[in-house]
Amino acid sequence: MKKIPVVIVSGFLGSGKTSFLQIMIEQCIENKLKPGVVLNELSEENVEDHLFSGNPLYEILGGCICCTLKSSLKQVFEELLTKQAHTPIDILFIEGTGVANPLELKNVVIRDEFKKYFEFHSLVTLVDASNFLDFKSILWTSKNERELMRQQIISADLICVNKTDLVKQVKLDKVIAKLNEDVQSSAIILKTTHAAIPLSTILRLKTDKGNENVIKHPVHHSGIKAVQLKGIKNIERQTFIDWFNNQPDLLRAKGIITFKEDKQFYSFQYAANQLAISPVRFNRDPIIVLIGNGTKIENLKEDFIEKVDSRKLVN
Repeated sequence: MKKIPVVIVSGFLGSGKTSFLQIMIEQCIENKLKPGVVLNELSEENVEDHLFSGNPLYEILGGCICCTLKSSLKQVFEELLTKQAHTPIDILFIEGTGVANPLELKNVVIRDEFKKYFEFHSLVTLVDASNFLDFKSILWTSKNERELMRQQIISADLICVNKTDLVKQVKLDKVIAKLNEDVQSSAIILKTTHAAIPLSTILRLKTDKGNENVIKHPVHHSGIKAVQLKGIKNIERQTFIDWFNNQPDLLRAKGIITFKEDKQFYSFQYAANQLAISPVRFNRDPIIVLIGNGTKIENLKEDFIEKVDSRKLVN
């Protein structure tokens, strides 16, 4: 059996990992490659599974693979191998949560029990150019979170400096300079918008770090949590948008919602102080996921319910 190459996709919250995966899948299909995807989410429910319909998708929900759910990744590998004879894949992408330590994901891939079937190919880390300098500041993040971001960068074979359209050249130069303090000499740095990288660039990567065990002193996120809100529907659109305009404690948000004005279903994404709302062509129960500091996330949830939901807006 030919070994399945594994690409680990890393990057802090909102850096563009899911956009990168979508582009990879589209290009794989165009090149007659069969991709598989493992998605890990902090929340108990994946609100983005519709983005990967029609492709082998394995979900690990309700926590971080690198912390409490390593056994779940092993189970996914075992399930994938049992299906390989009937629904084979040519390449596997593993997207950790935004606070996952990619080195620990690699350690699972290179376990003796899986070496016969999987080959660690490369580690791709995405960086949000618009927020990177803030995230590296002691005013915005904890020491553990900054060290985690450093490990995401220092272990990467390719660093995608994403969302460059949101920053001026002066700031982008500072981001690159800051990255160069940690990046390994063999790593490639690419500047992108919307995480648009050619698949050929990824396939040409081949790490020099091979299959050695790579982590001795793991650094975990300790304070970042996700909360879900269900049953909130037919929100006033402007009230919803206004709530996101001043949320410094909110790192990430996403979900499926309906607005009072038209009852249409929408997908929304919030990252880097940017809110994007897009109509979707399916119906599912509305759900909102908020991600932030564990000491403040419950306050954010209560504030959202009070100011946006309040149950007065439900028809």
